[in-house]
Amino acid sequence: RPLASCRSAGIDVPCPSDPMETLRAMVHSGLDVQCVALPTTVGRDPEDPSTARLSESGLTEEDVRILRGRSARLQASGYASMAPYFAQCSGVELRQEAPRVELGP
Repeated sequence: RPLASCRSAGIDVPCPSDPMETLRAMVHSGLDVQCVALPTTVGRDPEDPSTARLSESGLTEEDVRILRGRSARLQASGYASMAPYFAQCSGVELRQEAPRVELGP
């Protein structure tokens, strides 16, 4: 089957059943297929506010935790997700989160 079922903006949409094959075919655009589960700014509109935010702030461990959780929920619901691809992302540099400050009573 060339297509699988994905979820985007709350609706079901078709997507490639083998996303790695599709991404490898797009390598010429500068995509990095080593860690497809985490977003990068490569190939994105530099004028888009979310691209600028990612470029300036980077990803934190909390961001990755959220992405893993979303992927796991999608997969558990029968949708294609990035869940199988997080293992390829070891060694990705993450931004250190600011320490949390406990406020007294």
